[in-house]
Amino acid sequence: MYLTSAKVISLSNTESIKKYGLLNYVEEIDADTKVDYKKIVSEKLKELCIVKNTISLNVIADYNMRVGIMTTINNDIMKIHGDYKILTSNHAIRGTEEDVTITIQEVIYPA
Repeated sequence: MYLTSAKVISLSNTESIKKYGLLNYVEEIDADTKVDYKKIVSEKLKELCIVKNTISLNVIADYNMRVGIMTTINNDIMKIHGDYKILTSNHAIRGTEEDVTITIQEVIYPA
């Protein structure tokens, strides 16, 4: 299918550009869709301006530690506190314990 017409909407966040550099993002939306394009662009800009931290951990856990699960972690020693989403998980059974290597990403709730 060929693009017959295009509508370009541009927003910027000068503070983020100064801190991280310029980011371009292009998304195709069906022209027949009746949506608020500026709202879509504004929400995407907010989403892309959030720095997301990921952490890899080796933990003793259970089978519930799997990709996509949200978990709360409060660990003073590692200074990890808050809600995290499990991005990757690799399980290994050793005797009666299950070792899990997980990569987690902090969940940042919109203000």
